[in-house]
Amino acid sequence: MTKSRKLISLVLTLALAVMLVAIPVSAANDQQYTKGGDYKTVFVHGYFGWGQYDSLSKIITYFGCTSGRINDYLNSLGYDTYTASCGPYSSNWDRACEIYAEIMGTRVDYGIAHSKEHGHDRFGVDYSNNPLIPNFKWSATNKINLIGHSFGGPTIRTLLDMLADGRPEEVAAAKAAGETPSGLFTGGKKDWVFSLTSIAGVNNGTTVCEEEPVNKLADLVTDVLVKVFGALQVSDLK
Repeated sequence: MTKSRKLISLVLTLALAVMLVAIPVSAANDQQYTKGGDYKTVFVHGYFGWGQYDSLSKIITYFGCTSGRINDYLNSLGYDTYTASCGPYSSNWDRACEIYAEIMGTRVDYGIAHSKEHGHDRFGVDYSNNPLIPNFKWSATNKINLIGHSFGGPTIRTLLDMLADGRPEEVAAAKAAGETPSGLFTGGKKDWVFSLTSIAGVNNGTTVCEEEPVNKLADLVTDVLVKVFGALQVSDLK
């Protein structure tokens, strides 16, 4: 290395050291992270997963598994965390509707137009007497943090998108039927979420499901898993 390159390297190293040591983190950022820790945090499991409403969680937790219960650990440190229960292999739409109802403490409403298009019941589990977060009024003031693992990543992105932009087709369908649409479909709630974190989320999808042999195997595995999850009393399946 030439003397000039050595000198440049030395200057850059010293400059970096000064920046790391002498320049403090801004108060705004520090306050922001502290504020985020003050909000409730909801974990969302992935494909074939389970949450705190499910009997299986009493035996083994999804987040932590054999290494320990992550939610209990975080709660012991002063954070307030919960784990939602979604359909193990339901669509992102259905799972988002379930999470919304659990947090709001209402009955799951999959939407008139959506349920008709996909051939399943419009309504699901009623969480009116058993909300995910007791005595909690979810709003722009009482925000939440969302953390999704694997398939939970796209699920919470779908949830945030629906909160923010709503679903006009569902509002129109409810209006035509003379009913009130779910608050999830009316939009205007992007400020209800403080942060969204995707852990190993399949945010780019997967091409493996496009292969015909995989589709046939998936149908077989799904039939078996419906019976297994039903026996374990995991979330109601569509």
